[in-house]
Amino acid sequence: MIRPFQRPLKYHIILKDYHSRIDKNHKDYEPLERAIKSYKNVNQQNNENMEKKARNSILIELDQKF
Repeated sequence: MIRPFQRPLKYHIILKDYHSRIDKNHKDYEPLERAIKSYKNVNQQNNENMEKKARNSILIELDQKF
């Protein structure tokens, strides 16, 4: 389950590395900034969803005990 979520994290790192190496006047600079922000949002949403899933699993487990 973890493997698919690791790819967006790696893409974010690659994009940030590329972004740090190109000139601000380069044609890819601004689109790259937008891509980095998008990946950051995706990663944040994934983390929030994983936390919700973990909390729900705990609640389901407690419900089954009672």
